[in-house]
Amino acid sequence: MNEKIETINIQEVKIANEILGLQKASYKLEAELINYYELPPLKETVEDLINSKELFLAYKLDNAIYGILSFEILNDTIDICKLFVSPNYINKGIGSKLLKKLEAEYNNIKIFIVQTGLKNTSGMNFYKKHNFNLIQVIKMSDGLEIAKLQKILIC
Repeated sequence: MNEKIETINIQEVKIANEILGLQKASYKLEAELINYYELPPLKETVEDLINSKELFLAYKLDNAIYGILSFEILNDTIDICKLFVSPNYINKGIGSKLLKKLEAEYNNIKIFIVQTGLKNTSGMNFYKKHNFNLIQVIKMSDGLEIAKLQKILIC
């Protein structure tokens, strides 16, 4: 099995379609977990992905994509926009590998932030395992609570 993590070009329609299918399958699980079906990644279109300013890392196994980490660089901070794995490959270390690759490739940036549903216990546990700390809870008007987490890398 040939495993690799690489930057992908989301502007390619074929890749954007593949990512969107994986994204919707993955975020559907989170929606069910937190009982909230209005998650923005579930509403995105191929055009939204193609026009996104996010950068994308893909975990590939034999050239098939099984995990994605998208992010933006904001001054001295990396904002992790999405991190998702194929539902059939959850808990196999793919998310951890993507996160470690991001930190290694951008080791000049010391602050990483991410948001997830506060009730998404698996997501919260994942980020806590990777030394992210809860810094804010954002209460949305529709009742959803978003956890904002941060990790500061030590030089």
